Amino acid sequence: MAKISGPLFSQSAHGSIGAQLNYQRQVSGQIVRRHSAPTGAPSAIQTQRRAHYSAGIAAWHSLTPAEKTAWAQIGLTSAITGYNAFLSAWLTGSQPVPGTVWDNGETLWDSGSTVWDN
Repeated sequence: MAKISGPLFSQSAHGSIGAQLNYQRQVSGQIVRRHSAPTGAPSAIQTQRRAHYSAGIAAWHSLTPAEKTAWAQIGLTSAITGYNAFLSAWLTGSQPVPGTVWDNGETLWDSGSTVWDN
């Protein structure tokens, strides 16, 4: 939905109307463009990143209310929501806060060192 100030086609508008028109503010002034859909299939990297993002969203939804509250507290330190703090940690591969329980207790994170097999 386009956000306007003043009558349409006058002072200021930005956003989309009905996936047909895009209103934008440019340095040169207001412009209106026809909506264009992306062409071509997503790349392998895009598909991989979208799958990782979707997995993060599913992981968020599987958290208990207590775990979501813990993430909300973590988010307060950065002035973001618990959801955003969780997804940021998920997408960057950051280790969760020690004691965070994933997958119903099957895996517990600790603060010890990790040794990888060769």
